[in-house]
This record gives sequence, C-alpha cells and structure tokens, in this order.
Amino acid sequence: MMRRVGAWLAAASAVTALGVGAAVPEDWLQRMDQAFRTADYDGVFSYLDGELSAFRIVHKVVDGVEHERLVYLDGARREIIRVGDDVSCIAEAGDELHAVIDQLPDGPYARAFSPQLQGLGEHYDVRLKGQDRVAGRTAVRLAITPRDENRYGYRVWLDQDTALLLRSELHDQAGRRLEVFQFTSLRTGDEVAAADASPSATGLVTSRVPPAASGPLAPPAWRARWVPSGFRMTDGRGRVGSASRQVSTLLFSDGIATFSVFVETAPAKAPAPATTRRGATSLHTRLARGPERRSHLVTVVGEVPAATARRIAEGIHYAPEERNGE
Repeated sequence: MMRRVGAWLAAASAVTALGVGAAVPEDWLQRMDQAFRTADYDGVFSYLDGELSAFRIVHKVVDGVEHERLVYLDGARREIIRVGDDVSCIAEAGDELHAVIDQLPDGPYARAFSPQLQGLGEHYDVRLKGQDRVAGRTAVRLAITPRDENRYGYRVWLDQDTALLLRSELHDQAGRRLEVFQFTSLRTGDEVAAADASPSATGLVTSRVPPAASGPLAPPAWRARWVPSGFRMTDGRGRVGSASRQVSTLLFSDGIATFSVFVETAPAKAPAPATTRRGATSLHTRLARGPERRSHLVTVVGEVPAATARRIAEGIHYAPEERNGE
C-alpha cells in the first residue's frame, strides 16, 4: 500500500444521479474523483494485495474541511487521521508506521483510484460495462484497459447514486488480478456523524507527517532519464523525516496510475539493488551518486509493472540543470 495514489462530489444527497445510458465513461470517472473529496461516507472494506486486510474509512466534510479516518481492523491497532492537509498516524510505540511517517501511504481506498482525465484516452481505453451490485448497492461497471505494457488495467464499480468507488480490481498485462478492493458495508450522507471521523484509539502514540520543506526544489535536483509515455511529475520536494534525515520526493502520474521516487543519503550498510512486488505495488531500490559524489539510496515504488519500476530507478540521477521526465 506504499503508493501515492494522489486527492483523498457534493454529499450524496446533492448529487444528481445519472443512468448508465446517460453518461459517457469519463463522466463517471469525473464524478468519482469529486466524490472522493466532497462526499460524506463511512464504510468497511476489504483490500487484497497479496494479503487480505480489512479497514474502516470515515470521511466527513465540516465547514469545507475534509476530516478522514482510516482504521486498520486487522493486526496491530492503527489509525491514520487527516484534517485538511494535516496527516497523523496513531499506533503502538515501536510500530514501523512511525519509522516511515515521512513516506506515509495514502491508504488503499481514497487513493486506490483517483483519475485526472486530461489525455486519459491516449494511454487507456475506457468503456462502460453495464450494471452490477456491490455491498447491496447498484453499481456501474467500467473497464480501463492500458494501451501499452508500462501500466496496469483496472475494473471499477461505482455507486450509481453517489459515484463513490465500491469495488476495484487491478489487472496485469495477462489479465491476472493483482489487487482487489471492495466495500462490504457503506453509509453515506447525513448518516455519517462528524464524531466518527475523530480518532478513537487510546493508549497509543501519535506521529505527524512532517510538513513539506519550504517548497519544491527549484528545480528538483534529482532527475528521471526515462518515465513511461504520459507520466508527468506532479510534485517534487524535500521532506525532513528527522533532524538528520532529508528525503527528496518525486511524484509522477499518468492521470490514473502513480509512482513515487524517494532519494536519501545511503545508510552505512546500503542494501543491494533489488526489485520486489506485493500485489500491484512494485518497488525497486538502487544506489546512485549525489552531491559531492556521496552515495544515495534511490527507491521507486508504485502501481506499475516491476520491469517498469526497475527501468525508472536505473535512470534516476543527480543533475540539477536537466528537465524531469518527458
């Protein structure tokens, strides 16, 4: 779930429902993107990415500010709380989540699928596939098929009334399912109380995501020699993970898929280059020379095929005067 899958519709009662035949696929995707940010919802969902996990998510807009709470229902007690742009995690002391707070995952629901539609048709074929039912609600099905081997395909089920994402599947080039998200219960609109978006865990430790450095690197000093066609850098900055640790972050998106690049000074015992995959998330690490030829650890992580992540990582280099991506 280490991915940026980037933003976390008016409330359900304010949405004008569209029938399947009344909207083109892009209309549904646009409504879904809006629903992520402005609808009120409270639901339990399962998430399969090699392991099966269960979560509760509560999203409530109060005075124009998003309040969001993601609760891990399996394993160690964990909650991720977001109020506007302020993000924090609540977990046991010593939980690994505290150690990677500066690279905190966005969560498997609200970032599971959040499209930007400009140029989408150049890299994906998007089609309506009729109706279905998910979590007792009527859903509209869409198929999103990549036009090349550097990205995955998606199947999504959207609530017909609110356009909220009810289910998503991510498929590789051979059609195998790598990741499945699905609500098992969902409440929307006035049924969602603001108090439900507040943290409930007690006796745990709270860590806050550190604020971004004063602004984007101008321009970012770490560069990508190659990214797949259609991917653009949407953010590039340094974040302070601790008083002694600076992490440079580059975020790329093609409008649906995202991947992140993290660069930091290599530890004394630097790991060997490696590629791993869990579900749909690929991760590749390698060493690169940075300022004053110091060794840096480069990590590329995102929902792209493993070979694509490896090729991206191999091209990350320190070159302040170059342009990033194509």
